Amino acid sequence: MEACATRSQRPSLSCNISADSTHTISATRRSFIPSINGNMTKVSSLTLVDPRVKFLKDKVKLELSRYPKYTKDVDKDLSKLVHDLIIAIVPIEFEKVAVEITPNATLKFKLLIDEEKLLIISKPLKDNELNADQVIFSIFFNRELVVSDCKNVHELVKGFNNFLALPSIS
Repeated sequence: MEACATRSQRPSLSCNISADSTHTISATRRSFIPSINGNMTKVSSLTLVDPRVKFLKDKVKLELSRYPKYTKDVDKDLSKLVHDLIIAIVPIEFEKVAVEITPNATLKFKLLIDEEKLLIISKPLKDNELNADQVIFSIFFNRELVVSDCKNVHELVKGFNNFLALPSIS
């Protein structure tokens, strides 16, 4: 006969997971372990950061270290601008990415979505007519430009992800 603990004898486990706007996932695990004097609670926490955020930040850092002269005249807080832009675009599922800093201080993310789709997101780093949350984007399908425009980065990501969720037309 198998030994089986009753519900009151087994430790219970609950898990609360939340994500914030920085794509940091916080998980708290609570194990309730019965003790002689009643209930004893053991709490452990774990914080995870989306690995794509670090991956993209490392790619940008490498590119900026290669071409520091391209950003020497940038007055903005570059690390905040890069962080905010990466946090905004990380929800896009991509296969490959290339990061480029241009001589006119524009940061470009070239996101290969699949064999047919390419999204290029460009953010001028110097002061210009764009708002802080606006980017220039180009979408290519089968190497042909489909659309290029300026848009709020959050709206772009939401719209692009909705586009990717549509059934493909063959």
